[in-house]
Amino acid sequence: MSKNITAENFEVLIANILDKSNDILLKCIDKVMDKSNENLEMIIEISNKNLAKTMEKCMSNSVTDCMKELHSAMSTLGASVSKSQQQGVKLNISPMLETMTMALWTVERGKKDEERRSQKLRICVTLNSLSAAENLIASSKIFRSFPATKNVFIISGLSKRQAEQASLMR
Repeated sequence: MSKNITAENFEVLIANILDKSNDILLKCIDKVMDKSNENLEMIIEISNKNLAKTMEKCMSNSVTDCMKELHSAMSTLGASVSKSQQQGVKLNISPMLETMTMALWTVERGKKDEERRSQKLRICVTLNSLSAAENLIASSKIFRSFPATKNVFIISGLSKRQAEQASLMR
């Protein structure tokens, strides 16, 4: 069973073994490279996803911060507008208050004038005797139209002194 191996056969045999070894080595290297590429692609994909999530989170945080700042600015602006409106109302209130005060004063003056007119109501009474007229005149705000008659005018708004002066003037 032993064969004689010649140098040429030995070289051919070694060349075949080397070729097969090279083929196997190349296949192994290809498989390793394929696996490495797959792993690299997975790492890149995962990195991209993480980067996207991180960017999304950062953007979300940035947007949230911007929205908070915007909300704060809008609140400040709203408060400023409200204060400006209040000041504007205050500026417009002064003339309006003056007008309303004048109107109320006019109405009040009209009421007082009406009261005064109603208090100066004159009632003419004819009494039976001059002594009754004298007693009535002495006790209240009354004066006679003519001293010699029994006619007496009653004016409710006059004081006793004013009634006496009115009586003297007639």
